[in-house]
Amino acid sequence: MAKKSKKHVDHNKHRDKQSMNHYSCEGCVKITFYQDFANIKMQHYLHPTPPDILISPEIKNFILDNIDLLPREIYKQLIKQGLNINIRQKQIHFWWMEFGKTRYKRDEDSFISAIKWLNEKTHEVVFQSNNSKAFGFLTNLWNILQNIQFKIYEIDVDVTCK
Repeated sequence: MAKKSKKHVDHNKHRDKQSMNHYSCEGCVKITFYQDFANIKMQHYLHPTPPDILISPEIKNFILDNIDLLPREIYKQLIKQGLNINIRQKQIHFWWMEFGKTRYKRDEDSFISAIKWLNEKTHEVVFQSNNSKAFGFLTNLWNILQNIQFKIYEIDVDVTCK
């Protein structure tokens, strides 16, 4: 049987999100169905909204400066620097993805974007089919392999991603 995980004895290392306050808003939704219509009655007493924990420009700059790291590594480093524990790893991941798009995204259409990126990086596109949205390309690896002593008949890598 697996051992149940325990929290670290040092409370400063806990990453628990502070629990949200719950309010007795006495909310109610009552729906009465009739033959040709429905009657909807809603009741809700307003209460304070929870604080919005935004990512500061400093944190965004840190993410941008460390874009080559995985989001979890960026988050670990930020935690070591005293990051507000209410900021979640998903928020760091979101901004990492947003900033990372500029490195490769050239068009809203992923097929066109890939072709543009390959051409921009001077990779030779040797096959392109717009009907099936497929293409083949050569990188510098092809030139390296051609210069070695044995004969290469075919190199094939098939990657299908969604």
